Amino acid sequence: MAHQGSIISAPVQMQSDLASVLGISGTDLATSCQSSAINKWAKYKPVRYANINTIAGWDAQNNRWGSGAIWWKANDGLCGFSTEVGSEFGDPTQSSSWSYKLIHGQLGWAYNRPNGGSSAPYRLTDFACYYHDAIAPYGEIGSTNIYIDQNGNAQIDWEVVTVDDYYNLKLTDIQPGGNSLSDFYLGVILFRGSTWSVYTSSTKFGAGQSLSVVMSNMASKAGTWNLMPFFSRYQVNGQGTFDPGTFISMADTQPVSVTLTTQGSNRFGPAPWGEWNQYGTAVTYEIDIINETSTPHTYTGVRISIRGGSRNGNELGYVVLSNVTVAGHTTDTKAGTVTANKSGYSSYWIVVHDQTTGSTIDDVFMQVEDYGGM
Repeated sequence: MAHQGSIISAPVQMQSDLASVLGISGTDLATSCQSSAINKWAKYKPVRYANINTIAGWDAQNNRWGSGAIWWKANDGLCGFSTEVGSEFGDPTQSSSWSYKLIHGQLGWAYNRPNGGSSAPYRLTDFACYYHDAIAPYGEIGSTNIYIDQNGNAQIDWEVVTVDDYYNLKLTDIQPGGNSLSDFYLGVILFRGSTWSVYTSSTKFGAGQSLSVVMSNMASKAGTWNLMPFFSRYQVNGQGTFDPGTFISMADTQPVSVTLTTQGSNRFGPAPWGEWNQYGTAVTYEIDIINETSTPHTYTGVRISIRGGSRNGNELGYVVLSNVTVAGHTTDTKAGTVTANKSGYSSYWIVVHDQTTGSTIDDVFMQVEDYGGM
């Protein structure tokens, strides 16, 4: 047997390893390589690559693929994916435009499994170093409640996840047109009926764990909107005709309903911070509790949780801050420690939740950093 948990190592055994890790049975290589159970975000997985023999890239000493392995990029260098790349953003109200297809969820990323023959042969070795728990490497929106400040600006915060550096595909691995996705900006289109506007982040995905998109002139736009994220090769802002560029959808992403609220609200700061201690037994945290109204507001219970795998994953530990009163027009920063054990998950999340009865305050969350900020 050559697997440990969700990772398959060499030598790959079709009946034992693939059955245990992917949950598929049988001894047919073609069927295994085309299985819908394969996680497309795994770096090493069956792809369409013309050479039947890829062993030249194998690091025998460490029993893993070495830096000379390139087969996992597939014949076209897109790591097994295909999607429609937009060179013109277009008008999202026109059905022929790239942006129309984007907001209607018509631009998914297809995973091109091998189909046999000389250009895409089946290889059992493609499953060596396969990681079944791989995740999409680009993250998600931090909060669907977006606040408009006194200057009419609204900020969207996007949490970029940290993925396993060896087994999980990274944004630097995926290079449409020769440009790494880590060198793209986060783009968002905000739309409601025939009204729409487009904005991008001030920094690129490769800059760090969090991105922000600042939208201006939003004072009159309170209410519920649809938001669709995408990758943009350059920065845009507003509505109209944009210069030609490179625009790419995000895989498995559908429009998100967001609420824009004017100032005068109680809320949590958009980016809670958490870091593991060196022993992996506790998380040090810092959160902001914000009161934008003119009168004091009391939170009867602020629950700070550490969760495994995702923001909705298993709760590994928590603390509750009771009866926190924040004065009007004030931000109260709280810091402390949550006891939790780091084991068995590819990512860990700090989640802040208001337990006050009848609360409409949105949860906020962020991926917990490893000890030392790594």
